[in-house]
Amino acid sequence: MGHSTATTLDSPSGSHVKIGLMRERRATATKIRPGTAAMSDSDMFKLPPGDGTLQAHFSSESNRPPCILKQAAGYINTPGLISLGGGLPSSEYFPISEIAIRIPDVSQKQDPLDSPASTAQIARIGKYDTASGISDYDISIAFNYGQATGSPQMMRWVTEHVELVYNPLYADWAVCLTVGSTGALEQTVRMLCDRSRNDSILTEEYTFATAMETFVPQGIKAFGVKMDEEGLLPSHMDHVLETWDEEARGARKPHLLYTVPSGQNPTGATQSLERRREIYSVCQKHNIFIIEDEPYYFIQMKPYTGRGTDVAESETVDDFLSSLVPSYLSMDVDGRVLRMDSFSKVLVPGSRMGWITASKEVIQKYLCHAEVANQGPSGISQLIVWKLVDETWGHEGYINWLIDLKTNYTRRRNALLAACEDYLPTDIVSWTPPAAGMFLWLKLDHTKHPDYRHRSLGDIEEEIFQHSIKQGVLFARGSWFRAEAHKEVNELFLRVTFASAAEEEIKEDWRWNINKYSGQSPLQDPGAAKGSQSLQGRIDVSVLYQQFFLFPFSMASSEDPVPPYRGAPFPTKWRRNHPRSKNGCLTCRTKRKKCDEIKPVCSSCTRTGQECVWPTQENTSQRAIPEDGNANEPLGVSDPSTDSAALQYTSRSPSPQAAPTYGNLANISDNSRPLYQQYLDVTAEMLTRGPCLDGNPFIHYLLPLAATDTLVLDCILAIGGAHLTVNDTTSTIQRARALEVATRGHYATVLAGLQKLLSYETGQITLPDELTGPPTPIRILLILLLLCVYDHVQGHSRGSMYHHLKACGQYINILTSEPTPPDELKCLKGFILELYAYHAIKITITPRSFLSDEVVEIDPSVYSLDILKEYKSRGFLLGFGQGLWEMVPEISQIVEARREEEKRGVIATTAFQEQYNSLLTRLEGYNAFEEDTNGLCSREEQDAAVVIYQNGLIVYLQSAFHPDMLTDPNLAAELENRVGRTMSAFYSLFVSESPYRRMLLWPGTIMASVAWHQEHIRVFRAGFLARASRTPGAVKMGAKIVELLWSDPDPRAFGPRGVAYIMTKHDISLSLC
Repeated sequence: MGHSTATTLDSPSGSHVKIGLMRERRATATKIRPGTAAMSDSDMFKLPPGDGTLQAHFSSESNRPPCILKQAAGYINTPGLISLGGGLPSSEYFPISEIAIRIPDVSQKQDPLDSPASTAQIARIGKYDTASGISDYDISIAFNYGQATGSPQMMRWVTEHVELVYNPLYADWAVCLTVGSTGALEQTVRMLCDRSRNDSILTEEYTFATAMETFVPQGIKAFGVKMDEEGLLPSHMDHVLETWDEEARGARKPHLLYTVPSGQNPTGATQSLERRREIYSVCQKHNIFIIEDEPYYFIQMKPYTGRGTDVAESETVDDFLSSLVPSYLSMDVDGRVLRMDSFSKVLVPGSRMGWITASKEVIQKYLCHAEVANQGPSGISQLIVWKLVDETWGHEGYINWLIDLKTNYTRRRNALLAACEDYLPTDIVSWTPPAAGMFLWLKLDHTKHPDYRHRSLGDIEEEIFQHSIKQGVLFARGSWFRAEAHKEVNELFLRVTFASAAEEEIKEDWRWNINKYSGQSPLQDPGAAKGSQSLQGRIDVSVLYQQFFLFPFSMASSEDPVPPYRGAPFPTKWRRNHPRSKNGCLTCRTKRKKCDEIKPVCSSCTRTGQECVWPTQENTSQRAIPEDGNANEPLGVSDPSTDSAALQYTSRSPSPQAAPTYGNLANISDNSRPLYQQYLDVTAEMLTRGPCLDGNPFIHYLLPLAATDTLVLDCILAIGGAHLTVNDTTSTIQRARALEVATRGHYATVLAGLQKLLSYETGQITLPDELTGPPTPIRILLILLLLCVYDHVQGHSRGSMYHHLKACGQYINILTSEPTPPDELKCLKGFILELYAYHAIKITITPRSFLSDEVVEIDPSVYSLDILKEYKSRGFLLGFGQGLWEMVPEISQIVEARREEEKRGVIATTAFQEQYNSLLTRLEGYNAFEEDTNGLCSREEQDAAVVIYQNGLIVYLQSAFHPDMLTDPNLAAELENRVGRTMSAFYSLFVSESPYRRMLLWPGTIMASVAWHQEHIRVFRAGFLARASRTPGAVKMGAKIVELLWSDPDPRAFGPRGVAYIMTKHDISLSLC
């Protein structure tokens, strides 16, 4: 391209010689002229450039002239000149006067990251260090406007670094700072590509996804070049360009190549020196301009040769630089390379700073874009990075840092590769150990997937991706990186990184479950998920079952017999449509259809074409066992096209001995299998608030019990089914109906069994049948609470949760009065107590409690959650701080007492008012930050949820003592502030899939009821509508209540009392709340 091949710097044998020459040049060169927005370019710090042109590659957008105001800044620092032309703020008013940063000592032989704090250096930066002669760069300069090139201080360091490491072969090269490689790429594409001339870009067939997201919106097509273990194939690149057909490809012949030569993202491939020379030769042949993106250049590692691969502990600067594969910039003689460097992968990504190196002509065009776009990187970033890499470390210190960084990442790479060798089946997964970068590219043999002949690779990839997330492993899908996404996928890849996790964490956590891919069910060992051991090794299921269920606890504390439990009725419409058949065929019984009992085939089965099965001794006990060959099939929703017989609810064998063993689904019907899968994969995780040290209790405590207790298994299937039907938007009407019937069938079985258990206690039933099992109090308590979970998940409580919790009262007292249980039971009993506390406290501030005289008395034994600690409860169900929860029963009691006084027309006594003020003060003073989060998921989500619940309790309490809340101006202003604090948090949590959102419906309704500014109402309305659109039951009712309240002009329609007023006025049923 006509560039001179003269070099700017001789090629001395050692880096120390180069660094010495740089120091000499600094000493003899003109001192950097300090000042705000000082002009600089690379020529100030190297020899004069030669000539050259790249005009044919530039886009029409690159014809823009330099920014006028930026050019005027070149006169600002003229001695004696008074500047009245620029809009530069005075540094006197900058609010920061000093910055102090602790910098590791890279001169030590030990790892800088492990070095003691005593060896770290404290670097201080003042506002006027330059004027005082302390430093070349200070706050007054860096924090003001600057040039798009970057500050002279950073420009000098970058220019010297380029000479030291890359040493370009032609003279007229230049550098300028960028806001990181992503921003630099976007501006480069705009500078070199034109949509109007139908430009296109060549890149690797799998490339950086963000690069594609940069090209496509600009109308630039990308075409992939095939790859091998060394990256891009020059032979295929040459073939593509030689045979280019503009009409067939719909684009002009490419004149650009975008490549990541070292540690390529996503494949991890590193181009050898010979490969780079071949590619460069092809680019010369076809006049291709190269965009060299090199964020991982300095993370080039020794080859991995298996376990025990040597990781160099010490390495000299010369050895390190000589080990690097030369850059395209180092071999460029034409000026056809633009190299992008970044601090993101080697210092801190948040600096948003890097630089580009190219010919002077390219840099000038780039600057014209930057001057009207980002105007260069942040002055704060430049100042801190300069203080680090130049004034404190210097070039040699920075290289030492890179050496240490490479060493640490090499250890992590080796740990990941060793884990892959341990856990991944090599007949399915293959990989090439990366020699640079942060990524490992896994190739999966899709022909080993059981459905590969019948499903697309995209579907299989999606299945693996979703399953692995549930197993606790997140990776990037290979299809995300395809350069030509429109082409048919014929290979399956996954990208994983070893950069994020520590070496020890990689060894512990990398247990990616490949069973789903290979056709085995993940339910064979749910405990094999991330960080868990097999459950069978944790809990002896038989011992747990015998101790907890078969040996009843003492009933001495129960003074009165427990009344027969009727539970919550089925909805009238459902009962009407499903009349029960007591004596008909099993098909009609399980579908709750009337049966005319005409044998051998009844009219209903004849009409629907279903198999008519009549009860016999054999098929009564085995009516749900699948045919041979189906017992161990992987879970999944059955094909809706299957025959109608498969769409009925079928019960399991009633015998505890025949119940499914842990993880075995042989005795679960086809329609119940998806319910179990949903519970295991999604529902159980949704119900907890954090990663319990003993595993998720909804899996690790309940599944072993379900293996030996059919009612517990029915509860699990009903809960999973409720969650599945609520969120199912893809099934056909027939399939959705079948799942709903299956779910309700399990729920009905639990209610019937529970009624038998309670009737047995009152002496009405002599012995329980084998389906019902032993009527021990603790077993009854667990089933009652699991029914609460079902109502909680389903959303249509119909008041049934109140019935369940009332029935729990007797058994909670039994559970807490027993002596300390054996270790095997402590966690399980604590979990049951926590279930009770959660549901009992959850319903204390609902509209039902505003209006109804029906109150659930919370057992005093759980007023203080300290009792949960005795039973090793982790608090992952409750999810809030203990201090806040313990105030909820007190608030419920005082509000109920005040309501009773109002009914009698009694004014609150002084003592009562003092109790109210004390409780209000405690609520106001509660600070969630003082409590241990105990590993709960997302501290930010927890804190936001606490704010909503805390303010909801305060408003609820205030409403009991202030009938007309708006008449008090101070209280009205206080309410407005509370709404403002909770509004955004409510929207973000309630609309999201945060596990805390289910606790926020009625506290959120309370806060919405005291919102009167239209902006506040708009946000609350958006939150309710967004959640109500995909959630049935109580959420829709809450949305309806607040909407009626906001539109009602009556002054009584305000606050919690207003909610009660609206429900009474519009005859809204309490059972829906």
